[in-house]
Amino acid sequence: MKIFDICIVGAGASGMLSARYLSKRGFNVLLLEGSSSLGKKLSMTGNGKCNITNNNMAENFYHCKDKNFIKNVLKKVDTKKLISILKEYKIYTIEKNGYVYPMSMQAKSVVEALSSFNNHVTLLLNKKVREIKKKDDIFYIYGEREKKGLVRELISCAKIVILSCGGSSYPKTGSDGSGYKLCEKLGLKINKIVPALTPLYCTNYDKNLFGIRNDVSLRLFENTKLIDSSKGEIQFTKDGLSGICVFQISKNAILSKMKGNKVTIVCDYLPNINENELFNILKSSEFRDDTFKALNTILKNKLIYHILDEEKISYDKKIRDITDEKLQSIIYKIKNDIFYINDKSDFKNAQVTGGGVDISEVNNSMESKLFKNLYIIGELLDVDGLCGGYNLHFAFSSAIISCDDILQKFEGK
Repeated sequence: MKIFDICIVGAGASGMLSARYLSKRGFNVLLLEGSSSLGKKLSMTGNGKCNITNNNMAENFYHCKDKNFIKNVLKKVDTKKLISILKEYKIYTIEKNGYVYPMSMQAKSVVEALSSFNNHVTLLLNKKVREIKKKDDIFYIYGEREKKGLVRELISCAKIVILSCGGSSYPKTGSDGSGYKLCEKLGLKINKIVPALTPLYCTNYDKNLFGIRNDVSLRLFENTKLIDSSKGEIQFTKDGLSGICVFQISKNAILSKMKGNKVTIVCDYLPNINENELFNILKSSEFRDDTFKALNTILKNKLIYHILDEEKISYDKKIRDITDEKLQSIIYKIKNDIFYINDKSDFKNAQVTGGGVDISEVNNSMESKLFKNLYIIGELLDVDGLCGGYNLHFAFSSAIISCDDILQKFEGK
C-alpha cells in the first residue's frame, strides 16, 4: 500500500487549507472526508457570506483555558497574514466594520477556491476514519467494518497525520463529533463538549414575541452572580432566544445550567436610555396625555404588548391615569425583562462546539505531545471564539501553524 507524506482527516475549512498549503509545496497528500462533498459547514458560514476573520483580533474573543495559547496563535497568524495567505488561493477579501468577508460575499466561492487541488492531492469522499494506529513511525488509518466483528478497512498509511475532523455542531453537514471518539481511542484528553454560539430556550417564554428583532443589552446571571454580558440584536424565534448577542453568551449559559444552577438572562430593550430619562419622557407633555400606544415611537408594538401584559395594564390606558409607582414598574420591566433558561440545548443549531481535545495535549505548533507527527487543528481543540470571524480565523491559523511546522521539519532533513 502506498504511504502518503500527509493524511488529512476532514475536509472542512482547516483541512482543505492544509491540503492546498502542503501540496503546493510538493507533499503527496491524502485528504479524507466522511461525507459526500467538501466544506459543507464552511458553505453555510455567516449565513452563506463567510465571515473569514476580523480586524479586531485578540485573545479575549476566545474561550480557552490558556490565553497564552491563543496569544501565540494570533502572534504567528494575525489577520493581515491570514488575508495574505488566502490571496495565494485567489480568495480576495473586503472589510465591513471590522468584519472580513470574501469579496464575492459568498461562502461557496471560498469552498471552491480551497478545493481547487493540484495533482499532489488524492481526495477520498465518504470515508469515515474510525481508528488510527502508529507503528514504526507510520500511521495506519482505518475506516468502517464491513460487518460487525470483522476487522476495519485499512484506508491508507501516512508519515504525518493532521486531524481536522471538526466538532459536533451542525451534524447534518458531517460534523458529527466522530473526531472526538477518534482522539479518545488515541488516548487524548477530551473536555466535555457543549453547544456554543447557539439559541437558548426559556421556561417563561412568551410566544407572542416571535418575529421580533431588537437591539438590546443582555446580562447573564448564574443564580445571583453576573457571569457574562453582551450587546447587539436579539431575535425571538418560535420557541426561544436567538441572534448574535444571545450566541455570545450561550456557552456560559449552557455550562452553568449543566452544573445545576439557576440561569437567567436580563434583557434591556432600550440600552441607550436609562430609567430616569425614560420616566421623564413618559411624564412629559408630549406623552402623558396619550395612551401607551404612543410608546410605539420608542419601542416595537409587540414588545409594548408583552410588557403591558406582564404588568396587567391595558394598551389603551392613558399614561396619566396610572401611578408613578406603576409607571416605574413598567419602565423597570422594559429595562430588566427576565428570561429563565431551561435545560434544552442541542448541536443541531449550534454554530460551533465548546470543549474538545484539551490544549495541554498539543504544543504551540498543534502537534500532539503523545504522538510525534500527529497534528490536531480547528474545532477539534478546546478553543471556541465569539461571533465575528474568530472561529474561522482559528481554524485557518491553526492549519497554517501546523503546516509551517511540517515544512520546517522537512527542510531540516
